[in-house]
Amino acid sequence: MNIKAQIKPQMLPRPQTSNVKSGNGYIVMPPQENSLFKSEGAETPNLDSFGVKNTDKLDLVGGYLAELSPAQVKKMEDSGYQIFKDEVKTYIPSYKALDLNAVAEKAISDAEAKVADGSASEGAGETNTLYKPRNEMVEPRFDSTIEKAFRGKGVTIAVLDSGIGAHPDLGDRFLGQIDFVQGEPIPYDDNGHGIHVGVTAAGSGEMNPLFAGPAQEANVISMKVLSGEGSGKTSDIIKAIQTAVEMKDELNIKVINMSLGGPASKNGESDPINQAIKAAKEAGVTVVVAAGNDGPDRKTVGSPGNSLNAITVGAIDDNNTEDPSDDKPAEFSSRGPTPDGVTKPDVMAPGVTIMAGRTHQSESAQMANRMNMMHESIRFLDEMPFDQLQKAPNALFNSIGIGNETAEKIKLFEPISDMVFQALSEATARMPETEDGYYLGMSGTSMATPIVAGVVAQLYSANPDLSPDQIQDILATTADKLPDGRLGKNTQGHGVVNPEKALLKALQTKGEGKKEELIEDPLAILADMGLSLEDIIVDEGGEEAAKA
Repeated sequence: MNIKAQIKPQMLPRPQTSNVKSGNGYIVMPPQENSLFKSEGAETPNLDSFGVKNTDKLDLVGGYLAELSPAQVKKMEDSGYQIFKDEVKTYIPSYKALDLNAVAEKAISDAEAKVADGSASEGAGETNTLYKPRNEMVEPRFDSTIEKAFRGKGVTIAVLDSGIGAHPDLGDRFLGQIDFVQGEPIPYDDNGHGIHVGVTAAGSGEMNPLFAGPAQEANVISMKVLSGEGSGKTSDIIKAIQTAVEMKDELNIKVINMSLGGPASKNGESDPINQAIKAAKEAGVTVVVAAGNDGPDRKTVGSPGNSLNAITVGAIDDNNTEDPSDDKPAEFSSRGPTPDGVTKPDVMAPGVTIMAGRTHQSESAQMANRMNMMHESIRFLDEMPFDQLQKAPNALFNSIGIGNETAEKIKLFEPISDMVFQALSEATARMPETEDGYYLGMSGTSMATPIVAGVVAQLYSANPDLSPDQIQDILATTADKLPDGRLGKNTQGHGVVNPEKALLKALQTKGEGKKEELIEDPLAILADMGLSLEDIIVDEGGEEAAKA
């Protein structure tokens, strides 16, 4: 089917109005013996016997959204039902104003201790690499010969987030939006998170090739499940996953991206969202989710990052270089294990100041404008010769929220000022920053996740018959370990996703099976595509994209 020709945003279904009043809902999961996960012919639970009136079916998980009284909750739980409050949870943290004065004071204290024990000396400071503009990459990422050959053509990625509006880097590959929050027919993103995620996964780099995503020919459909404040209901997320599964054949939805997360329950697989992810995987859809941004402590992976059936993505800081030797886990990236002992994340991808799509009126865009001014002020002060810095008016420090007393301490001794500016830069590194009218730099596992989702779309375009289990196995077995050999799996998972290696293995792997089965002669497949093994392994960079 020609998706472009037949699907338009206004043709997508609109969610039906719920029978359950907002704020009064509970997700009702029937006893296991009646669960759809046990058998196809499972009995429908008789909610009438409990006096339940207003319900919405959640077919994907074999449950219901219902209005319940406290007495009904207790009675149903006593009868073996699992009951979850359909609370409105914040899945995307809001950006908050940074107290840079407090950051500077702590940095001063740390610096004074280093000066006292002799580990810092005058002139020891180095140029702060965090100030390096993100567009100063040596060459575009995702640009090897094999990556050019497989850009996700024909595959659709469903993005469950705060919405997506029009963007040149998506063009007519954006199939529209199903809005579970407001029911609006016209696509929009009132937060700025969703459009960034969608463009990260599948942006073509139309306005700047340096910021292109891995799946540059994939289609994207938006399932708006989060408000402008980054909050949403569990039931809406389940309904969105269900809708993606229902439309998977019509739109060839092979990937679901969920760059969202909340607190993890002790038994992760009982979580209704995780049950929906399990059902999606069983239907042949690969679900990619964020690990969360509560690191570096252990046991900080949230929900749905704790799902056994999702590919959970952590973030690395690649220092904006092509050299993997300086890659390290992003400080904020959540670590495993999950509360019920599951090793997570599964894989890693770059997640610090990722440049991708923006919508101008969003909270993130407004914060980015403020952060740009702050970055420039910090850079100006940091690059000032120390003898001039000592004479700088305190008003310069006041402009970024640093008081007179703290400013005088910063100007006291050069090693202290070096460490303070490093700390200020690191403190602002995760905040959004603008590049131009079309792009925004954002940090988090939310940004790493769509990179992996885009690579998954590439794998499906290379080998449409792969199962979600095979996709997960390919990513795991071709990932690159981070250079620090001390890092365990609960920090880096299997390592950093390597699209080139993954695509080559996908071409060699038979479909349908649970684990990988290697084709005896992968060279024959490459030959049919007009590629040789040398083309794949030795990429010369300047060649035109290979044609499948």
